[in-house]
Amino acid sequence: MSVPADETVGDLPVRDVGLTLVGIGGLQESATQNVKARQAISRISRQELEDKFFRLRDENILLKQHANKQEEKIKRMATKLIRLVNDKKKSEQVGGGPKRLGQAVELEEMIERLQERVRELEKQNESLRGKLISTKQQLQIQGHRPNSYNHVQSRINTGLKKVNDAAGMLERPKKGMRFQDLEVRSPHLFLPRNGQSLLEDARAEIRNLEIVIGSQKEHIEELEYAREMLGSQLRKKEKEIEESILQLKEQETASQRLNIRDNVEMIKVRKQLVEKSNALSAMEGKLLQLQENQRNLKASHDALIAKGDELNLQLKEERLKCLNLEKELQAVTISKQRTEEWIPEASIITNSHSETGPKTKYFIPHSILYIRRVCTDLLVFSYIL
Repeated sequence: MSVPADETVGDLPVRDVGLTLVGIGGLQESATQNVKARQAISRISRQELEDKFFRLRDENILLKQHANKQEEKIKRMATKLIRLVNDKKKSEQVGGGPKRLGQAVELEEMIERLQERVRELEKQNESLRGKLISTKQQLQIQGHRPNSYNHVQSRINTGLKKVNDAAGMLERPKKGMRFQDLEVRSPHLFLPRNGQSLLEDARAEIRNLEIVIGSQKEHIEELEYAREMLGSQLRKKEKEIEESILQLKEQETASQRLNIRDNVEMIKVRKQLVEKSNALSAMEGKLLQLQENQRNLKASHDALIAKGDELNLQLKEERLKCLNLEKELQAVTISKQRTEEWIPEASIITNSHSETGPKTKYFIPHSILYIRRVCTDLLVFSYIL
């Protein structure tokens, strides 16, 4: 039983372009391009179309994977840049140089690489599991599918493959294929009873494949445009990252220069401190010597004061002695004067004695002796002084 071609319109994938001016204006051009593409595709065999379709699908998957990798790489570079900027700010707030920008960053990069490698291996494992499940299902379907037309062969050369091959080819889109979140299913596939129905089914399948290939071409163009946009964004991000890295390097060099200047000034200050400490120790030694000399001078001063006191006492005693001697000298001088006064009197007395006679003979010698004795005593005392 043949299937009309108009019934397949409801199951075909339709691309929602939206009510945009570009979509409305390009409807006629897209229609003409679709007609030309159908005419070109009708000249290609089914096997080549399938090969191109699967090749385009694989390229689409590879492009998606590459775009995802580039996005992940951009995200990692952005996170690294943010982390470096934060570490730089923290190190500047602490006051030291960028200490964490060495081994810690390398370890984090290594951990991220290992995590990325683990994710890639998990994705590969999942894809291999999916392929294994799909191959098992295909083998089961091919092994258990009932086929009652193996003995019937076409009597004319239609250019198509046999019924078994056609049924095998048509069974693949029957399960459903997703292209840009759209599911394409082969419409109302029934086992043909003659060659004419098989030919109509093949033509309907070719039309479906033409539409799918057109949608895939549009999708590939969109992906190429998205890839170019991602590449331009990636280049911009790389330029921004390079500029930020240059700024960080300049800041690091400036901070290193400041650290070197601070270190040089610190060395100078330390030298001055050592010199001043040496001078201070020398001054302390001199101060100790001066204090010792002061103690010695104080002791000698105390000794001199004590000796002066002793000498003052001796001086007082000598002065007292001198006063006593002066008094005695005055008494002696007075007695000497008196004796000198007495001598003429004695001479007068002697003379008068000679004149008076023997009455005073006995008294005069005694007075003369007494005067002589006093004179001798005065002379001795004056000699002693």
